[in-house]
Amino acid sequence: MKTHGLSPGKPINQETMVAFIRASGFLQELENFANRLNDDFDWDFFPKRYRSDEARKVTSKWGRTAIEFATPEWKPTITAGFLHNEWDHGVSFIDPTKGIDLLLRIEASPTHLGNAGPTLADLNRRKKSLLSCAASALTLKENGNDNNHSILIIRSSLADVIGNASSQQSQIKAVHEKLKEWGQILFGDGALEGALKQSGLDSGM
Repeated sequence: MKTHGLSPGKPINQETMVAFIRASGFLQELENFANRLNDDFDWDFFPKRYRSDEARKVTSKWGRTAIEFATPEWKPTITAGFLHNEWDHGVSFIDPTKGIDLLLRIEASPTHLGNAGPTLADLNRRKKSLLSCAASALTLKENGNDNNHSILIIRSSLADVIGNASSQQSQIKAVHEKLKEWGQILFGDGALEGALKQSGLDSGM
């Protein structure tokens, strides 16, 4: 049986799968996808202070490939893109059988989150709306969010977002539309920016 590959053998593990994905060039594909999102679509549903050309860039780190919309001192920063390794972000994939997650995260250094109460109150009143169009929306210290930088982490399985889109362009458009939907829920009425200011997370802007 061993010579025909029919013996029980070793179970497949996450480390092996991640290594295969990287070897197959999948992370490079994600980076290309994120760069097209960044370059070809508008992001005016995020407040102006996050959209400076100097601070906005695509990065691949911490298990994610995403556009960073940074503010001075990261007070806060928005990241929008793809979570391909769940460990650093302290969450579990929405559905591992479907693959990676689409991500929108508001993050800051824990040293800046001592007065996060006004921000968390504002985010929590938006959760029902977020969960009507996202699989998960977890705020700081909420059960399931084990990263103390994540003021808010919103996710859906990427496979569910792109659905039956058959071309890269249609997939990118579907991703942008979903991120826009989340962004409008968060920032559309302007109140979250006021709450962030009360929490000292306005970068002095």
